[in-house]
Order: sequence, then C-alpha cells, then structure tokens
Amino acid sequence: MRQSNSGISFIIPIYNTKSEYIKKSVESITNQSEYQNYEVLLINDNSAVITKKYCEKICLEHEKVKLYNLKKNYGVSFARNYGISNSKYEWIMFVDADDWIEKDAYNLLFSEIRKKSDVDMYIFNTNIVMKDKVVVNKFLNTDNIDFSQIALQIINKSSSTYCPKYNCIGVSWAKLYRKKFLINNNVKFNEEITRAEDHLFILNVISFNPIIKYVDQCVYNYRRNQFSTVNKYNSNLNNEFLKTLNEMKRIIEEKYNFDVYWNAYYIRCLSYLSSIISNKILNKNNNNSFFKKLEEIKELYKIDLFKEAIDKVDIKNLSNKYKILISLKNCPIILALLYKVSNTKKNKNIE
Repeated sequence: MRQSNSGISFIIPIYNTKSEYIKKSVESITNQSEYQNYEVLLINDNSAVITKKYCEKICLEHEKVKLYNLKKNYGVSFARNYGISNSKYEWIMFVDADDWIEKDAYNLLFSEIRKKSDVDMYIFNTNIVMKDKVVVNKFLNTDNIDFSQIALQIINKSSSTYCPKYNCIGVSWAKLYRKKFLINNNVKFNEEITRAEDHLFILNVISFNPIIKYVDQCVYNYRRNQFSTVNKYNSNLNNEFLKTLNEMKRIIEEKYNFDVYWNAYYIRCLSYLSSIISNKILNKNNNNSFFKKLEEIKELYKIDLFKEAIDKVDIKNLSNKYKILISLKNCPIILALLYKVSNTKKNKNIE
C-alpha cells in the first residue's frame, strides 16, 4: 500500500534570480495540474526585496507553492538542506531557479515511483538549453549501464568509461531522491563548500549503496550559461577549489580508497590547477603585474594537493594540456604565455 506522504517535493533555491526565470521554473511544475500530491518549496536565500516580493506574489497565485525566507545569505547548500528538512513528501527533486522541468515530466516521474518500491534514487536525462540549440545530455551509456562508473565520472568525468559531453552525473538536478534514504544516512550538502557542492553530495549519496534506476528519458531543462561563475574572475578561487579538493579527498579515503579513484582525483586536481591559472591568475580582470602573476603561478605549484597530484598521477593517458601543465611547472613564463594565447582564442569564440 502506498504511503500517505507519497508524492514529490520540488526544492528550488533562489538568490536574486530573474522574475521571468522563477515564473518559468515554478509554473513548469504547477501547470501539470492533473497531479495533486506535490509541493514546491521556494528557499529564498536572502535575495533583494524585488525577488522576495515576486516570490510572495507567485505563492499567492499557486497554493502548492511555499516560500521560506532565510534571514541571511547562507548559500545554495544550506538552502537545499533547509528544503529537505521542511519537505513533506516521500520523494525530493532539486530544481535550479533558472531551469524548468519538461511539460510531460509528471507522467514519467509518477509512473516510475509507482513501479518499484525499493528504488532509492532515479536518474533521468536532461536537455542542455543553449542560446542557439538544445542538446540531450545522457548521464550514462544506455547500451551498457554500469552504476559502478558513477563515482568515477563524478570525481573526474574523463576517467569514466562513458563521458557526457556537457554535464556529468554529479549534478543534483534531474534526479529523484527518496527522502527517507537521505535522512537515514544523514546525507546532506556540505554547507562549507561553494564549488562542486552537488558533486560531493552525489558522491556521498552513492557511497551508501542506494538502489538506483536510470531512466533514459528527459525530465529536466538546464539553462547553460557560457559566462558561468567558473569562468568569471574570482580572487578567492584558490580557497574555494582547495576546499572542494580536500573534502573530495576525505570522501575517497573513507569510501573509494582504490587506485582508479585516486588517479581520477589527481586529474581533477590538475583540472583545478589549470582553471586557477586561466580564470584567476591570467584573467584580464586581474590587475596584478605580469611578474606578480608569474609569482602566483610558482606559489600554486607549492601547494601540497597539487604537488601530490603531479607526483602521483598516471601520466600515460593524460591529455596534452595536463602534460604541458606538469612539464612546464618550472617554466611559469612559457606556461603563462601559452595560457594567454588560449584565453584569447576562448574569448573570441565567446564573442
């Protein structure tokens, strides 16, 4: 017999999101009115007054929508955890405030959760919505579904036997989670992490061996922003990336302590090292002198996590980009010039 709380709680964290995006996100859920056992939780992370007022307005228009106003800006991890704590239904789905679900998603979601009672997490495909096209992003190889590859794909996408072109399986959205499973295993978003917090969350979820079902259909639309926060200048990028790497290292030590996962982790370290050089140190908005930037690059290579990655990574199957990153560690001026050329080409492509 189905539990009385059988249904879906959609959790939408909001921080100064455009009103038209919020409207599209919420109404993609509420317009599927043939189902009543759902709720939409808007977690307003201390947005500006105009955003708060719009959220209040949309709650008045839709009885299934509830608004929770946080007293200060805690971040998306806190907002999602708050949503989990305040949800009432058996299943949870995270939706970003600028994304939306498919118009026939309810039929698929509810038909799945009624089929099999022991599944703890459902994974669906997503549409990647870009300025000039929409592409289906499949998280797993449907010809040979291998759930053992999920952790590997999260730690470093290219280390997995199947590599999605756009988003890896570590995103929190386009999934259904059984709330009881999260609560019983005390799985939460790490509120100290601001980079790849969803990757760490999913890595934790699967470490408790949930029963997973992959459904090869799209239920979610992800709005892809080419000017993402990863590519913007951020003076605190080093600390944010290092926090993520330290937490991922802790999880691997506890749950995934095998060579294949460590090598994937070392490649991720190299990816973050490269990103810091490109997007922070050599960013056009970094006003430091060129010689100061060279000193910053030298200091990066002294950081223990990056030193360990360079020493221990299996270099055989590394991309040329990372081989260059390692081989030029003592030649920051050549490395900087190569990255400047690469950044120039990337900016032209964006323009």
